[in-house]
Amino acid sequence: MMRDFRDEALRTMKVGAHKTDPKRCLVTVISRRPYGGRRIQRVWRNEDEILSQMRSDYKFAYRFGECEFQSLDFVNMTMHDQMQVMVDSDVVIGMHGAGMVNVMWTRPETLVVEIFPQRRWRWGYRNLCQYLGCSWREFRGGSDVFVQTTDPNDTGMDKRLWYDEWKRFFDPLFRDAIARLEQPFSSS
Repeated sequence: MMRDFRDEALRTMKVGAHKTDPKRCLVTVISRRPYGGRRIQRVWRNEDEILSQMRSDYKFAYRFGECEFQSLDFVNMTMHDQMQVMVDSDVVIGMHGAGMVNVMWTRPETLVVEIFPQRRWRWGYRNLCQYLGCSWREFRGGSDVFVQTTDPNDTGMDKRLWYDEWKRFFDPLFRDAIARLEQPFSSS
């Protein structure tokens, strides 16, 4: 049912269900940033720093060119563009939050990494990924950064990752995703 919904939504929005460039390697970070004066919770505080290190470490990991790493704030993107980015992405990384609903548009076998505060337990996006055939992984490492909030139901935690810990977690997952991406082109 979820795959049928995904396929019909993509068709309706005139977004293909397959990558626009099969040889392109794309890692997308779904960024959570303040908008319209609103304070956002569960912000990945050192996202730019970690992304920069990933770009450097994995620049030549893909045999058919440079693997692109992008960080996007979906707030001002059209629905069509959000869908297209997710279809084209081979790896999706994001803090737990509403933006992760965009994993709905990913292709089967896309690696999805959901970053959580250490004591926040939610499984909605994991379940969605299972229905769609994605490879979902959770990351709870790093340090939680307390944020004062008026919402009694929210833990009010941002996140700061330590690159060495992140790389130990991410590296084998990323290399496996790259191997799957390269496989159809390896014999040509």
